[in-house]
Amino acid sequence: MGNSRLARNDRVFKFLVTFLFSFQLVGQIPLSGTVLDDERKPIQNVSVIAKGLQTESIISYGFTNHRGEFSISIDMPSDVVIEFSFIGFKKKKFF
Repeated sequence: MGNSRLARNDRVFKFLVTFLFSFQLVGQIPLSGTVLDDERKPIQNVSVIAKGLQTESIISYGFTNHRGEFSISIDMPSDVVIEFSFIGFKKKKFF
């Protein structure tokens, strides 16, 4: 069990994230998608954090559900970094 856990931690996982944008009149952008591992299996409880590009302050956050799906809202216009993290996986950022 120790070796398989170590191998899992060393493995680079590809987060496949599908972004679905729809603009609203209230100035917020709902951002939703699905987080999958490199075998295209959904990952539950991944933290999804939207941070300001310049300030790195947290704008919005959420977690994936049992199907790997998430949904957060960000104010428009915002220069943001979307960060995905989960224990045992490498953190991924999208600008």
